[in-house]
Amino acid sequence: MEVGTGSFAELKYLTIRDGHVENSHGGGGNSGAGLYVSREAKVRAYFVNITGNTAVRNSGAGIVNFGELYMEDCNISDNKVEDPTGAQQFFHGGGLLNIGHAELNRVSIIDNKAEQGGAISASNSRVMRELTGVPVYTKLNAVTIKGNVASWEA
Repeated sequence: MEVGTGSFAELKYLTIRDGHVENSHGGGGNSGAGLYVSREAKVRAYFVNITGNTAVRNSGAGIVNFGELYMEDCNISDNKVEDPTGAQQFFHGGGLLNIGHAELNRVSIIDNKAEQGGAISASNSRVMRELTGVPVYTKLNAVTIKGNVASWEA
C-alpha cells in the first residue's frame, strides 16, 4: 500500500499482509512491501497489523516511511528483507525503515528480519536529510520489540 507525496491516510482496523516487492536490478532500494509512506505524506494508523511482507533486494519489508507516520495499538510482525544473492548490500528495516518522522505508541514489533535493523532502521545521514528536507525523528512509547533478527543471512 502506498500513500503518495502530499497525501493523508487514516488507517483503522486493517491488516496489510503478504506484500512482496523485488528489485532484480541489484541496486537495492527502499520499497515498503507492506506500507510505503512517501515524502510529505502523512499516515495515522490505529489497530493495524502489518505482517508477512517480503522485500527482496530492497529495504523496508513492513514499512518504509519518508513522511510522517503515527501508529497506535498496532502490530508489525513477521516481515523480512531478503537478498538471495548473498551480496551483503546492507538492506535495512525488516519491520520499519524510518527516514522521516515516526511516532509509535503501544506498538509490537515482533519477529522481523533484515541484514541491518531487524526491527527498526532509522537513518539521519546528510543525504537522507537532503532527500526528505527534515531530520529523521523516531519516538517510541510503550513499544514491545522482541524476536527480531539482524544478520547477513536474514
